[in-house]
Amino acid sequence: MFNPSSTNSTTERRRAHFKNNLVDELYEDEQNEKDYYRGESINCKLQALNILHAVLGAVGLGLAGTQFQTKIGIDNYRQIDLRMASALLYTLTGTIGFYCVNRSHGSIVIKCLYCLTALFALGTAIFYGFTTYKLIHLSKQLNGRFEQFTSIIQFTTSTNTNFVPKILISISMSILSFLVFLLALFSLGLLDSLVAIENIWYPAWPDDRIKAKFNQTLLFGASFGKLLTAIACLGMAAFVEFEHTQIALRQDYFRLVLDQLSSLFGIGSAFVDLYAIYNKTHKTLNLKVSIGLSLIVAIWSLKSVDNNSFPFLQRRYKFI
Repeated sequence: MFNPSSTNSTTERRRAHFKNNLVDELYEDEQNEKDYYRGESINCKLQALNILHAVLGAVGLGLAGTQFQTKIGIDNYRQIDLRMASALLYTLTGTIGFYCVNRSHGSIVIKCLYCLTALFALGTAIFYGFTTYKLIHLSKQLNGRFEQFTSIIQFTTSTNTNFVPKILISISMSILSFLVFLLALFSLGLLDSLVAIENIWYPAWPDDRIKAKFNQTLLFGASFGKLLTAIACLGMAAFVEFEHTQIALRQDYFRLVLDQLSSLFGIGSAFVDLYAIYNKTHKTLNLKVSIGLSLIVAIWSLKSVDNNSFPFLQRRYKFI
């Protein structure tokens, strides 16, 4: 027998179910739209930072080129200050980063470049700070010596005018490098927000979990050892460079050479290793970036060993 009340209740349930599904779909569409606009906003900010990287790198390259020797050859390439290379790296990072973000690929490459740029910029800012202090100290020394003589006032004036541009350029490069360091850190944060978060997968079998835990402990030990060794090497390299300025003819600036950069890269690589161990949201990406930075650190360290062994080999070949 036909029951109209049951038919009405079934229709109402269908309407309620359809209404709930419609609300869920509208909410999901709204969330997807918010995520899309949020991703586009992060994309625009990251592209603006990439443009700033390129512009500041070009400015830094011009400023650094006014300070150091322009003759580059086989006989003097070991004496070239690497702060010019750091300014070139800023421009390359901005250019490659703009391309990678625009094409939505190359997250490993651009994250490695951001890390290298941050390390280069930090080292450059520190050594330009020391150079600024050295220039101001030398300028005060010369003024104190020449003020005792009244017959060489013209020479004192020319010396002051020679020091003023150097001091201004050194201060400008220190500020510029520190700005690039901050930009690189902001870019790393935005890149982590832009990259899709991966699901965390744990080993299913107990033996695999024990092996993964053991490998993680080994990586932590190697990273911590790398960090301590790099800090010690950085202190030693800075001390050696300070001693070189005391005995060498050049007294106006500290050079940023392979030793300091290799040590800085080692410190940065160790921090990236530790970050890859404990950060779970982008574990695969961070581990690949850690491997890339470790290879770069190894190459720079080998080149530093070759550069430091050159005087001993040259002396040995002289007597053969």
